Amino acid sequence: MMCDVLSPLSELSKAMQTRDVVFTTLRPLVRGTLAHLRALQEKPGENFVTAKERVTELREGGNNIKIPTNEQVDTFQTAVYQQFLAAVIEKIDSPTCPFS
Repeated sequence: MMCDVLSPLSELSKAMQTRDVVFTTLRPLVRGTLAHLRALQEKPGENFVTAKERVTELREGGNNIKIPTNEQVDTFQTAVYQQFLAAVIEKIDSPTCPFS
């Protein structure tokens, strides 16, 4: 989950921290980041989608880890993943953010 979300946030952060940042370019970058995050709300990212497969691989590799059921994955997506994305989007898209 975090890998899918941190990548676009990291790109935006790096752009905002450059010494020669041009403030007129920040608004499109923020809007692009918001669009990317909203797309994740509609269709979870690759890392989230393949998480169950990765857990299965870890289990088969000898790790003592429980493989989640499809119901548990769905519950996590609704209760955690979607809520986390909504909170991140809300903070970036808030009226206090001068670039949104």
